[in-house]
Amino acid sequence: MTWEMYKRLYDTCEEVDADDSIRVLVLKGAGGKAFVAGTDISQFTEFKSGEDGLRYERDGDRRTGRIARVKKPVIAQIQGYAVGGG
Repeated sequence: MTWEMYKRLYDTCEEVDADDSIRVLVLKGAGGKAFVAGTDISQFTEFKSGEDGLRYERDGDRRTGRIARVKKPVIAQIQGYAVGGG
């Protein structure tokens, strides 16, 4: 996932909670090969210091953790691989 995708995930969770007409959040991957393949590590070249890496971890945890706080049912529509490597 790119930085923008993490931001959009967080923002979507906020929008879902704020909109009473939305009854469920369905998350699915694109492309059919994997549900999610993790962070796009090519972005790590943007890090200028160790603090940048720590900030990435904090922001990523905050943004993905937002899914657990959605007040409506959340469904993961899995198509393809769904593995974790880190």
